[in-house]
Amino acid sequence: RVFGDATLRDTVAPLLVPCYDLATGAPFLFSRADAVESDSFDFRLRDVCAATCAGGSVAAAVRSVDGRTAIAAASGGVAAMGNPAAAAITHVLHNKQEFPLAAGVDDLLVVSIGSGSSSGGTASGSATPSAGWRTPIPPRSPSPAEMVRLTAEGVADMVDQAVAMAFGHTCGRNYVRIQVS
Repeated sequence: RVFGDATLRDTVAPLLVPCYDLATGAPFLFSRADAVESDSFDFRLRDVCAATCAGGSVAAAVRSVDGRTAIAAASGGVAAMGNPAAAAITHVLHNKQEFPLAAGVDDLLVVSIGSGSSSGGTASGSATPSAGWRTPIPPRSPSPAEMVRLTAEGVADMVDQAVAMAFGHTCGRNYVRIQVS
């Protein structure tokens, strides 16, 4: 356990972590500011990490330290928007009450944790190149679930590229994307 029993309240800087609550069907933001104001929004950091990495059909059951707030968390990338980093950055830059010192991206540290990416192959694994083409052609049309997955991965990659460009010269210091491959 990397974080032990540390909670959002124990962090030394403003922190915002987006995920999606499957129980309510709405986005959920873990926020240090909320944790400081109410025990009902103070969560263990290890649970926050589990919530933002939850993917597929498995939700992470997460409870606040006092047990009054519970969510069935799935990564924002799985359920909501492919890569919620841009939404979190926008929230921080426009919320001067919670983040008064965040004047621009130079004042932020964003760690975006990807929930998965395509492996470069097809779902069936049996695609073969067509004569004269280097791109594998799948032997069948993709299912609706495969199309949704591919679209979400494309959106996540596009958001990652846009956010990286917004961070410009500080990308790598102030914006880091961790992606499973």
